[in-house]
Amino acid sequence: MDSSSWRRIYAVCERTGPGFWDEPVNALTNAAFLIAAWLAWRRWRAAGADDWAVAALIGVTAAIGVGSFLFHTFATRWALTADVVPIQVFIGGYLVLALRRFLRVPWLAMPIAFLVCWLIVDQWRGLVPWEWGWRWRSYGAALVLLVTVGTLTVLRGLALEARSIRLGLHLLGAAALFTVSMIAATNDRAVCHILPIGLHPVWHILNGATLYWLLHVAIAARDVQGIGGVGESAAGPFPPRSS
Repeated sequence: MDSSSWRRIYAVCERTGPGFWDEPVNALTNAAFLIAAWLAWRRWRAAGADDWAVAALIGVTAAIGVGSFLFHTFATRWALTADVVPIQVFIGGYLVLALRRFLRVPWLAMPIAFLVCWLIVDQWRGLVPWEWGWRWRSYGAALVLLVTVGTLTVLRGLALEARSIRLGLHLLGAAALFTVSMIAATNDRAVCHILPIGLHPVWHILNGATLYWLLHVAIAARDVQGIGGVGESAAGPFPPRSS
């Protein structure tokens, strides 16, 4: 690697020096992604252990935790790449899954669906002020797509399949949680003077919860549709917990 790949990046409030453990809270809160992956894996196994699309996303979720840990310890350009790439893979992979599983978009219509998504993202980035920062322009676009898919899933449920309503509402709930996470992350440096660790750890914890929620809903949607021999239980895709 060239020297620029090892150049330190001081991107968050907690990092004030070049040390490996200079961001202990940020580094350790990446456990949220590993916990999310583990919980989703348990749910995946309970649902039949044959949903390979979700299995791949569970693996990517764990990779997000590892990549983010590397960035918040090494804090270099190559570590930033290790942090960002799994996130982008999850966004793209979940978008494909959502279009197929929640909205039932046929494979032949996927190019049109991708074009619509691209237009939505392009419009969003054109509307977001630069002052909001890169996070709202990039991850904010993913949030807009999640809200769009969630809303369309609810509308599809109202028109065609009532069982989809609850799935869509869960997607919108995950979007609301991710919104809170975005607000925390973008205000990280604003609170440095009163909270030395900043708000970036909140971003990790809430994002871990958001990813688990999305994976859980994806598994539940497959159960509802009876794909792969796993049918819907009498209690529906989100059965009540036993006391």
